[in-house]
Amino acid sequence: MLRADPTDFGERSLAAYQELNYPNNSRFMSVEEIRQKWNGIFATTNFGGVEKVLYNPNVGFAEADHALGAVVQAAIDYGVEYVVGEMTSLTFSTDGRCTGVELTTGGVLTADKILLATGARTGAILAQSAPKNKKLHIGDRMIATGAVSFRAKVHGAQKEKFGRLPVLKNCLPQVKGEGMSILPDGTIKFNCDLCFTNYVDFPATGERMSVAPDSSALNVWTESRFIKYFEDRARRTIDGLHGDEVKNVEIDGYRMCWDASTPTHDFLITPHPHCQNLFVATGGSFHGWKFLPVIGDYVADMMNGTLAEEYADRWAWDKQSDDGHSANPTYQIAGDLQDWL
Repeated sequence: MLRADPTDFGERSLAAYQELNYPNNSRFMSVEEIRQKWNGIFATTNFGGVEKVLYNPNVGFAEADHALGAVVQAAIDYGVEYVVGEMTSLTFSTDGRCTGVELTTGGVLTADKILLATGARTGAILAQSAPKNKKLHIGDRMIATGAVSFRAKVHGAQKEKFGRLPVLKNCLPQVKGEGMSILPDGTIKFNCDLCFTNYVDFPATGERMSVAPDSSALNVWTESRFIKYFEDRARRTIDGLHGDEVKNVEIDGYRMCWDASTPTHDFLITPHPHCQNLFVATGGSFHGWKFLPVIGDYVADMMNGTLAEEYADRWAWDKQSDDGHSANPTYQIAGDLQDWL
């Protein structure tokens, strides 16, 4: 993976490896060196503003659907009962304890412990489950945010040229996005490094809330014309990432992805302090996927009351301290979806 970043991220990353005494092969490469490698696919990339780029040969791209599918299957193999359904709300006992979830089919799933790992929809679920119980609501601890991915396909000789394509994350303001490695069919997926809110009047409470939209056009891959703001933004990103190499390559699909963003971009992995038996694991802030192989251990520790104090404080419902950091500073809120529709 390559990261073009005008900040000191690269230096801090290398220092962290050294401090942890963790072996790695990361190094800085000059822009000129990068332009000459990988079949010249970065020969006209926009690197304006940096003279060196961080290269980590041990970091790359994985297909999220395959990774998630493998985790689900492993759980089933261990004996977990896997039920697919769409929930409408949490259920509660007369004394306010969380007892389960109600499904759109009318069925109810009950358990001794309920874990909400519901991403961008967490705030809406809590609010519609108990509209008048403000202590249950998420408040300003997280906000539903969207981001845009897009894809293009290369063919023939160009596909061969891109065959050794590494991930490139370009943080420069004139590019702000990343390109993933090429798939066997020639598809390359890209992300724009920005996020946005979607404020609407939320029916359950009558208050303004940023929510993930229900419209499938704003949730799944679409090959039709997209919102012009995002079409222009995507074109700027792909051109900045590969320059002349993609001047005749059409973007053939767009998708909005939705996640829960927290003020510091840290997770929210915590018992709900105002509802017994209810736990929350959310706040991916568009960088949570990379923790998939390990995050379950921390969530389990939290639910068992054994999570280390350092993490319990950082991921708490109500943080005890805030050092002003941002764990994912490249994904800042750029606006509100309703203004671009």
